Amino acid sequence: MKNPFVIGLHWAFKSSDYLHMVLDFCPGGELFYHLTKYGKFEEDIARFYFAEVLLALEYLHNNNIVYRDLKPENVLLDVDGHVVLTDFGLSKDHFEKDNLAYSFCGSPEYMSPEMLSETGHGRMNDVYALGCLLYEFLNGLPPHYDADRDTMFEKIVTKPLAIPSSNSSEAKDLLKKLLTKNQRSRLGYKGGIAEIKKHPFLKSIDFEALSKKEIAPPFIPDIDESYFDTAYLHKHLAENPENYFHVKDSTPGVAQMVSRTGRVEQIYSGFSFYAPAEDTVLTELFSNRASGCNFDDFKQHTASTLSLGIDESKENDGFDTRIGIRERNLDEINKTKGKMIPEQEVKTFFHNKFDCAR
Repeated sequence: MKNPFVIGLHWAFKSSDYLHMVLDFCPGGELFYHLTKYGKFEEDIARFYFAEVLLALEYLHNNNIVYRDLKPENVLLDVDGHVVLTDFGLSKDHFEKDNLAYSFCGSPEYMSPEMLSETGHGRMNDVYALGCLLYEFLNGLPPHYDADRDTMFEKIVTKPLAIPSSNSSEAKDLLKKLLTKNQRSRLGYKGGIAEIKKHPFLKSIDFEALSKKEIAPPFIPDIDESYFDTAYLHKHLAENPENYFHVKDSTPGVAQMVSRTGRVEQIYSGFSFYAPAEDTVLTELFSNRASGCNFDDFKQHTASTLSLGIDESKENDGFDTRIGIRERNLDEINKTKGKMIPEQEVKTFFHNKFDCAR
């Protein structure tokens, strides 16, 4: 997937204890962080963020992906303040317009009536979540919110929508049409996201310019400040690369590291990925290395690990994305021949290539 408003994956590799994914850096943190700080957004700010999220969902739906976990915590801000949609753990691909799913998933405050009633949900589940997102942007809490989850679920399914009088008439109309309990009557059911983009609430948005990031965001992150919960900044890294000193050849598709104590550990079990667009920076990296490692030789050597083999016959409502990561049996995914990219090579690449202070 490649879209300015959807998180990009550059590398993925597996060590003995973890699956590592190198994603776009989003220093602005979660939109939820900023929403909590200000309580709610002014309508122009809410409109901007809503419109960019709308473009992200339009891209996903056009590629037959239903998202199923839209909420402020999953909307990040990049270095320029633009929206980046992340966390595809509940997404489902190869999902056509009229398809329905029956799994029960999502964040409680953003669950749709059809999800809770388990009558089958589709793309309109994302549209309902869009309405919840806009409602929370404008009013500080999701619609039907209640501290008691069962009460909240009952409200979502049965209670009429109450919209504060402080919302504009255009905002009220859009919220009503997005949060309609009958998914077949919801705005976008016939015309998709394109139908929502035509609503009067969004008449001031130039979507062509917005898609090119030509409209300035209302907030630009200060890279000298932190917009993250400090709890995430003190995580202990369990694996210490100094405990290992070389990679040993093993069976096809598997690399092993030999520890200083002589213990052999299998750390890559048939999992590796890099985005094709990384060719340019990889070439630069290897051409500048003191060791003189040739990128063409490296690429040919690892060619079998640089394409993804996805078994689409496995139905799974968990971690299910186009990049080939599955919730079930990660060791069986993307079995390839040849050697995996050594972890130290990846670390060296990112240390040399990027300004770590930024």
